[in-house]
Amino acid sequence: MSARVNVGLVVLVLLLGAALATLALREQDTTAAAPADSVAVRQDAAQRAAADQVRAFLDIDHTDVDAQLEEMLETTTPRFRRQFAPQVRTITAETRRRQSTADVTLLRVGLSSWADGAATALVAADTAVTSAAGGTDGRRTVPWRIEVDLVEDGGRWLTDGLRFVN
Repeated sequence: MSARVNVGLVVLVLLLGAALATLALREQDTTAAAPADSVAVRQDAAQRAAADQVRAFLDIDHTDVDAQLEEMLETTTPRFRRQFAPQVRTITAETRRRQSTADVTLLRVGLSSWADGAATALVAADTAVTSAAGGTDGRRTVPWRIEVDLVEDGGRWLTDGLRFVN
């Protein structure tokens, strides 16, 4: 073999070695990043659960309020359901009496605290409310700022507390 071929083979071996080393390092980076990705995925899921809960709570139509509140309660803890039960009757009665309808626009959702299996989210939303109460059929916008306490249960995020904040 000529010197030129030998040099070419050496260069090729070095390039292949560098490529393999790069691939090995990328594999280690991917493995190391998995736990952080897992946390990010769980945090995203908690934020989505908080947004869905606020949407279900605020997006009310007087013609179907019972079913809507029941659907909202399906993603809550038993403790929250017990605490919220007396308010369901009041919300239902007032929504029907006023013939209210509210359409929700979510503005922002973010986690204010995070621990393994628990999170607190802040949700900013506006509702466009239509009501027949008081002789007006006008539509008005109502701003909401809600803090949602969440707990993870079997891979699902459940609402354990809901507070209105300013």
